[in-house]
Amino acid sequence: MTVSVKVVTTANKILNFVQRNPGMADAFLDSVRNSGHPFSSRSLIIASEKESQILAPSAITRIEIDGDKDLSSFLPIAGGTPLTAIQEEKPLPRFITEDFLATRMDFFFEGGDSVALSLSTQRAMNVADRMMRITRIFEQPLITYTLANGGIGLMNPSRMTRVKLDSHLDIFPKGTWQLEPLR
Repeated sequence: MTVSVKVVTTANKILNFVQRNPGMADAFLDSVRNSGHPFSSRSLIIASEKESQILAPSAITRIEIDGDKDLSSFLPIAGGTPLTAIQEEKPLPRFITEDFLATRMDFFFEGGDSVALSLSTQRAMNVADRMMRITRIFEQPLITYTLANGGIGLMNPSRMTRVKLDSHLDIFPKGTWQLEPLR
């Protein structure tokens, strides 16, 4: 198996890596699955036969890992919010009911990086749980997503500057500013 890795930094620099050795690729994927929260480590070390790079996880906005098979089972947190990368820049159908939400979400990071994802999930029945999901999105240690072709993505919420949903929420935290965007 071959695995390719894209690391995007807060300087909006993209670093690309590859592992073509099947045994090493499997070991790497197991490490990703078991690492928990790669952005809370002191450093992320990427080593090869020719060089080693030591990255500050606090300067990474997201990491995308792709391979020649479906990698969704290697996401480090099972049961997370089901987010999937969007390849085209076309509007997705929006669907919101009392118990289901389907919408596009755009995540924006320090340095100008952004990623468009689709969300399709059951909504929490409890209003307090819904409110917590809205207000604590930046406090999570990691947000995972699936690439359109089966790879996996890891986002660093501490480097996000905003999140835009293409749907109207039916509940708002106290102090929400209700304003229309100028276009």
